[in-house]
Amino acid sequence: MTIQMKNLKIKNELNKDVITLRGSIVQDNYFEEDIDLITPKAVDEALENSKSDNIEVVINSGGGDVYASIEIYNKLKSLNKNITTIISGRAFSGAHLIAMAGKERLIYGNSQGLAHNSSTVSWGNKEELADVIDFLDKIDDNLIEIYMNCFNGTEDELRELMKKGSPMNAKECLEKGFATRIIEFNNDENKVVVNENCTNSKSDGVDIDSVVKRVLEVLNKTPDDKVENNPKQEKNKDKSLFRYFKEA
Repeated sequence: MTIQMKNLKIKNELNKDVITLRGSIVQDNYFEEDIDLITPKAVDEALENSKSDNIEVVINSGGGDVYASIEIYNKLKSLNKNITTIISGRAFSGAHLIAMAGKERLIYGNSQGLAHNSSTVSWGNKEELADVIDFLDKIDDNLIEIYMNCFNGTEDELRELMKKGSPMNAKECLEKGFATRIIEFNNDENKVVVNENCTNSKSDGVDIDSVVKRVLEVLNKTPDDKVENNPKQEKNKDKSLFRYFKEA
């Protein structure tokens, strides 16, 4: 069953509910025309019609109002449900922020994401404009706090990325932690294939880099360090390597 609301719909499926967010994000819809706009109120109404504990939020938006975007993000994060976000087309600016609300964050292989610093239009004297800069800095700090929950890197690296504000393809989103999986099409079999990011230590709690480093250390020992003609020591070495994997 599909429940249609103005510019936003929720589809109740067997094991999940699907909400589609398409268009610009605004705080309120003041227009009578039937145009695509995403508002916090519309998202609330869609969630009220949710029947399942599993919700997919499909996003294709260029972004919009930062406070409306943060409100929608907070709403999704506060739900006691399994939230999966899917970028289908693009998720730029505030829409990209909303995509971070998913425990699972999927992106189609031909789609893009974009995170950038906040912006505004203003006029006034230098003191007033200095206040505007301070205001934008505080918004950027809020955005950084949200993105750091999933970003693979340092805060300085994230700030540099947001300062550039360049679109990221699916692979880049995956590498940076903005996505947890990529959805691609297998043309030979005409089906969807989901590729996981095996190097994302934040998603599985295992530091893959350190595991690989340790394995290489063991395999690349010098001849003098290697155990030769001693089955007992060779057996203990194998146990030590197994214990490292177990503890990691």
